[in-house]
Amino acid sequence: MRLRNLVARRLTLAAIVVLSSSCTPMTVRLVPGADRVKLTENTSDVAGCKVVGNVAVVLGRDDLRFREDLLRNRTVGLDGNTVFLTTSYEGVAYRCP
Repeated sequence: MRLRNLVARRLTLAAIVVLSSSCTPMTVRLVPGADRVKLTENTSDVAGCKVVGNVAVVLGRDDLRFREDLLRNRTVGLDGNTVFLTTSYEGVAYRCP
């Protein structure tokens, strides 16, 4: 009987941990310099800038801040400082003066 109670308590605790962790929002830690990456949908903002690559978020998260932070991190990884957004999930990374 004591063993059954112990197992039941552990299963309950495990269920609480799983359920509570699935409700907490995921966060992205910005890499150094990512806080200065500009996101834009305006083509004139990237006129005269050099394309350094494409950036995209493959996760289907609805959290806009999460997606933007991932795009910023990926842009820094390409040595860019501006993202021209083609959708809310992807864009073109640029290095602007």
